[in-house]
Amino acid sequence: MPRKKCIICKEECAKIQYGMPARMPLPEDNIVLGGCCITGNDPKWKCKECSIEYWSGGNGLFIDEYPLDLADPEEKEFKYPENVQEMLTRNFHEEPPKGKKLKFTFSHSSYGGSNNNIICYYDGYLIYRDLGYLPIINSDTPSPKVYILSNKLKKDLETFIKTSKWKKKYFNDELLDGTQWDLKVFNDGKVKESFGSNEYPKVYQNFFFYIDTILHFNTSTF
Repeated sequence: MPRKKCIICKEECAKIQYGMPARMPLPEDNIVLGGCCITGNDPKWKCKECSIEYWSGGNGLFIDEYPLDLADPEEKEFKYPENVQEMLTRNFHEEPPKGKKLKFTFSHSSYGGSNNNIICYYDGYLIYRDLGYLPIINSDTPSPKVYILSNKLKKDLETFIKTSKWKKKYFNDELLDGTQWDLKVFNDGKVKESFGSNEYPKVYQNFFFYIDTILHFNTSTF
């Protein structure tokens, strides 16, 4: 199996080994242990420098801890790269991007403010926040998940967002509660927004195909 290079630091990633090892891996093995539980959709490589786990398709996920390095057991403080830290700021999901790169934000909430979720995409990075019952992002908000998209998935997702048709509003007048969602797209200096309450466009399932591909879990999460 060819070695994977990290998208961020360009260094060679370590292979993740699952199961109970017959011996602890040596530094020259360039292996990190992934535990005994296998789901069938597990990461294949991990960057020790950036603390990113990569799947076979090339998508990555930041893990907010560094793997144990027996050759250098000193703990390092986890920090996101500067561009990711900017995306995690309070108002980034509302601000237009710098330049003309595509950016979109998507929020979804159930009646009463439960099951609040916010997704923010920009330049190959996707941030997912599960806010639960919290009405706003604050210091008590659960840690976000930060995904890195493969070049192919980045291209496909951006093409879909740019070409799909969304009306401004979708309403089901026969329901008083349920779910509400909002999509805001920044593209080429322009802003387009679509809102729905218990009603969805035809392209909604296609949209969630991409989100599900990135997040690796069922769309019932929303």
